[in-house]
Amino acid sequence: YELGLELGFWNNRINLDATYYHSKLYDQITPITPSTATGYSQFFVNGGAIQNKGVELSLNVIPVRTDHFAYDFTLNWSKNNNKVLSLYGGQPSYTIATYQNSIQLVAEEGQPYGILRGSDYQYLDGKRLVDANGNYLKSSNKLSDLGKVTPDWIGGWSNRFRYDNIILSFLIDASKGGNVYSLDIDNGQRSGVLAETAAKNDLGNPLRNSIANGGGVVLDGVTADGKKNTTRIDVSDAYQIGSKIPYGSTRGLAAKSYVYDASWIKLRELSIGYDLPQKLLARTKAIKNINLSLSGRNLWIIHKNLPYSDPEQGAPSTTLTNTAAMVYNQNASIGYQNGVYPTVREWAFNIRLTL
Repeated sequence: YELGLELGFWNNRINLDATYYHSKLYDQITPITPSTATGYSQFFVNGGAIQNKGVELSLNVIPVRTDHFAYDFTLNWSKNNNKVLSLYGGQPSYTIATYQNSIQLVAEEGQPYGILRGSDYQYLDGKRLVDANGNYLKSSNKLSDLGKVTPDWIGGWSNRFRYDNIILSFLIDASKGGNVYSLDIDNGQRSGVLAETAAKNDLGNPLRNSIANGGGVVLDGVTADGKKNTTRIDVSDAYQIGSKIPYGSTRGLAAKSYVYDASWIKLRELSIGYDLPQKLLARTKAIKNINLSLSGRNLWIIHKNLPYSDPEQGAPSTTLTNTAAMVYNQNASIGYQNGVYPTVREWAFNIRLTL
């Protein structure tokens, strides 16, 4: 069901549109992988239920409107609460996709659709525990919940200015919350190609120097007795340190270190246009108006918390590793980055004729 409200004030110079919705989706098409002893490698079933409920708000305001100048803006905001009500066969959880480094995307009963799971650390009073050698202690073999891939809310702010025949408009989009795991950063640190693996340490020396030459790192954590860690780890020789080197989730760090807040703010669109004066079209009866415009899209990521790449980008479908991921390739790529392409700025010049 859906409830809506539309309000307009002052000759429609202020307009509000509000909607509340509540829906339940039943019998989702789900791929199941049975034992191959059955003679089948996979079959599809109808099962499970997902609930969505949320709010959508839109506010349009025209604060200035004269014969020569006008300005109006629109604010959009929406929040969706998603929850898995049940799964096929009464199972408590279902693995939507599995990725490298034992990362999973999971649907779990009672939780939002799309939970990231992977390796985590052991903690003491919320701080990471280190062993006697100063290395992090990872959690047990059980995978931990590392976050959800869906945002808390999304919004946008569009603006339009008109001065006589000139029109300028721009749109700012935002997404708040959600998480993304970056295999690119995980692998980049493990292989030592990222800047932070060759930066200066707390002593002001290159951390890849030997301990004798002032190198090494002290991991931020506490010992078993709750005291701050002060043991320096030598990171000058990755081959000698082996699996304990504190870079990459296949070595001394957990996948938790490569799960980031997926929030972002973007300048999504920018456009400037010009309507040719009517006196230039007076002799042309067939053409009522000619508009020239220059527009750009994805021009600027104003804010993000994920280094090196666009948090809105998902993994290409070719990187997904199981059949469930291929079936749900669009959903399965959300919250996971592997081989992400750079975001492309797009420019366009348009000529529009009104007949």
